[in-house]
Parts: sequence; structure tokens; C-alpha cells
Amino acid sequence: MKLPFLLKAKLDSESIDVWNNVLLTTRGTTNDKTVEQSLWRRTQTERNAAVSGWKEESDKGRKIVYYKHKYDMIEVKGKKHLALMSTYVYIALTLKTKDLIAYKKMCEDNVVKGKWKSIENNKYTNGDLRLTLNHYQSPANRAREFDQFPEGYETLEIEVKSKNYEMSNEQEQIWQIAKAGLRKSLKRDNPHYVKDVKEISEYLPCQIEMGCGPSFEAGVWPLHVLHEIYSINEPFTKKFIIDAENDKFVDNLIGNPNKVFRKTSDFFGRIVTSKLTDFYYILKELYEKGKVVGPILTNNFDGLHLRVGIPELFLRTYDEVDVMPELQFDPKAKSLMVIGCHADRRGIERRARERGLKIIYIDPEGWWVDDKFFDYPLESPQPSDMIFKKTAHEVFREFAKEYLGFRA
Repeated sequence: MKLPFLLKAKLDSESIDVWNNVLLTTRGTTNDKTVEQSLWRRTQTERNAAVSGWKEESDKGRKIVYYKHKYDMIEVKGKKHLALMSTYVYIALTLKTKDLIAYKKMCEDNVVKGKWKSIENNKYTNGDLRLTLNHYQSPANRAREFDQFPEGYETLEIEVKSKNYEMSNEQEQIWQIAKAGLRKSLKRDNPHYVKDVKEISEYLPCQIEMGCGPSFEAGVWPLHVLHEIYSINEPFTKKFIIDAENDKFVDNLIGNPNKVFRKTSDFFGRIVTSKLTDFYYILKELYEKGKVVGPILTNNFDGLHLRVGIPELFLRTYDEVDVMPELQFDPKAKSLMVIGCHADRRGIERRARERGLKIIYIDPEGWWVDDKFFDYPLESPQPSDMIFKKTAHEVFREFAKEYLGFRA
């Protein structure tokens, strides 16, 4: 595989402006929008047995997936294209011996299939990519291991990076976060469903926590699609993918890297080429009218709201053990409006409640696929919370009529 790796479509003038005037301006900052990265950890325990496959005390499979892709805009034959410039993908599997060996065999078979060339023990090259496979017959032999596993478990580390990728302390950050353990969530407890936007008047102005709902409406993939692409868990059942037979990402990462990076890069391409919906323009007007205050609190990569001049506080972090960054809510806010965000992964809603803010969710609690609606209830609303069970676009059209005087 060769780098730069071009995304399929050439960019139109609007997308070029988005790149130059929004994303590129963040390069080199702590919120670099030209870089896409994510980290997932899946560990079998009795607590998550329904989705992890845990059945007995000896079940403690663990999978960690991290990636960091860096993009740029380049010119080819007079046309502007987005391109993947460098990449780093790290996967750590700790499984029962028979399951681990199945993964290792799949990787070794795909070294041949993917035409990787051996450069030294367990290290391979494929064009501008480098592959390392490290097998530990005991998890304790891995330098950064922090956990203990039952007898009969082994670890396989898979590292794919571009030859121009500059390593810093990625693995140290990955394992510090993994060491923090499983995320603890509140039990869902009988929230109030709202029918009319007038019900929230007394809780304005609000500050907004932005999930992927509005981005999805604008054409950007939601989180569950990334889970499917990277073989984290099944999109509808949420069951963990921690077996070689179903792990299509690891399979193709080595067996057909061009195919993998074509699919993963499409996510970033959609961010740059997406078109804003009415939601963002209404949001801008609500912001200007003082109905919405403070920066947007978000874990999202896309930053679509930046295009209409609304600042953000980016809360996805890879350098804190507790993954709970400090934040100050705007002192004028009476509520936190949570839009299209299923789970309180950074403790934002919890901390807002502690500060006396009303929590107002906007979420259809599911999505449509091929004319079938899949239920996906919000994870942990509390009795004092309010929910608009509609899409962001639907609710904000109602806001526009009520608070901005729109007639249509």
C-alpha cells in the first residue's frame, strides 16, 4: 500500500473551503481536526455477560483497538483530493490459548495473502506500511500489562503503521486509559418525555452536549458504524467481536490493507464533504439570541458547528487516566441539552446534575435501517431529566417556530 492514499472523490469548492477555513486552522492544536483517532476497550466480565459472552469465572477475554489517522489535502492532475498521509493502528488481544492461536494463524495466513515481506523476526513491510506481530504466551510477559488473567490466556499485539509515522507515547496513553477499568454508568430511571417545546422555556438558556445525531443527519457516519468497521461489536446486538472468525477488521487490515483504509478513510471524507442541515443554522440563530450559551461540549471529530462560528470544548482525551477532563459550564446556562448522545461517557451529564442544571435530551432512541426501526434507548436518564423522542432536525424546527418566530 502506498501513501499518500487518495480518498475516492475529488473535492468541490465548498469542501475545499471547509478544509482550509475550518479543519486546517486547527492543525497542531490539542483539537487537531486533520487527525482522526479513537480507542476502544472490550473486556469480558460477569457485569457485561449479555454482550461479552462471559459464561464462567475463567472468561476474561480482552480486546483493545486504537488508531490515529492523519489527513491532508493534496493536488493530483489539477484536482484537490483528501488523502491519508500517515497512520498508526494498534490492537491488543488477550484470550484463551485456542482463541488467541486462531487469531495468530489468521494474521500469519494474511501476511502471505496480503503480500507482506519479512524484514526481521515478526516484522513485515507492505509498500509504505510496517507490520509487527508480538505473541506473549503469558500476558504477564507484556511490559505494560496491569491486569491478571486466569491460566491458559495469551496475548497478541498487532501494530500497523506507516513508515513516516512519528511515534511519541501512544502506547503509554493507551494502556493508562485501559488501566482505568470499565466505565460505570447510572441505571436508567424513569425520565419525563416532553411533547411540547414550551415545556423547556424555563430552562433556557442552555448549554449543549453534542453527540453524533445531528452529524448523522448531515451525512456523517454515527458511532455504531465505526464499531462495525473496526469490528468492535455488532451494530444492533452490541455483542463483542473478540473472535478471529468474525473480526473482519483484523482479517482485512493484514490481508487487504487497501480495502481497509478505503473504508476507514471514507468516514473522514464524509466529514469534509457533508452539507449542513437546517439544524446548524437554527442552532446559530439560537446562539445569537442567547437561548444557547457557552461552547459546544462534544466528543465528536467532525466539528460541523464550527462552520457556523459556534466554538466547542473537545472532550475526547487520551492523556488522562480517568478520561474525565475538567470542564466549566457557562454560568448563564440553566440546563444541559444533550443532542444525539447515547451514553454519558465523559461524565458530562452527571456533573451537570451536580451543578443543578436540568438535563434535556433530544434523541429518537433508535435509528431506521431498510425501513425497520431499531430501538436504542438512552443509557442513563434520571427522573428529573426530560427527553424529546425526536431527531435534532425535528425538534430544532419546533424551536425555530417557538423562539425565533419562524413560520415554517
